[in-house]
Amino acid sequence: MLWSLPLGFVRILGTIIAILVVDRRGRRRVLLRTIPIIILCVIGLTTAFWLFLLETICEFTKWVGLICTVLFLVTYSAGLDTIPWLVNSEIYPPALIGTASSLAAFTNWFINYILLQTFYQDSPDLYFLSLSVANLLSFAFVWYVCTETNGNTNIKNMSLIMGKSMREVTQMMKGLQQVQIHLNST
Repeated sequence: MLWSLPLGFVRILGTIIAILVVDRRGRRRVLLRTIPIIILCVIGLTTAFWLFLLETICEFTKWVGLICTVLFLVTYSAGLDTIPWLVNSEIYPPALIGTASSLAAFTNWFINYILLQTFYQDSPDLYFLSLSVANLLSFAFVWYVCTETNGNTNIKNMSLIMGKSMREVTQMMKGLQQVQIHLNST
């Protein structure tokens, strides 16, 4: 309980950093800067935890664990904790933002649940290792798939993601609006 209050403030600090940086630097750039730090922190935590299990923990290992935890929370809050929710509102047609964001939130929490139930209780070190691999895959996804959404309209972001022209996306959105009007009238 005593640690939860200061670590909560650390997460708030990371969120404030995101607020100040994400519009100036761009969503993709911030993610590409924070995810490697997150990976290194998780590896540091895994090492500290492993040394703890081997009962070779020393004062240095405790400090490594604490520093990795704090740095993880700050960088996670500045990157992967906030930016995916922001990008969700920028890449979908306005009519689908609520449904698509809800589906993304469900997927996020479901994967977290599976990871925790699968690894954390029986093998916490394997849990941390799987977390590192998941973050490495996130980095590859951002590097190869994600485009910068900062300053773009929803139509431009959708055309970049789908590889279609803005005209094709506009036509698709008009069709989607007609379907929505029809569904609302019935």
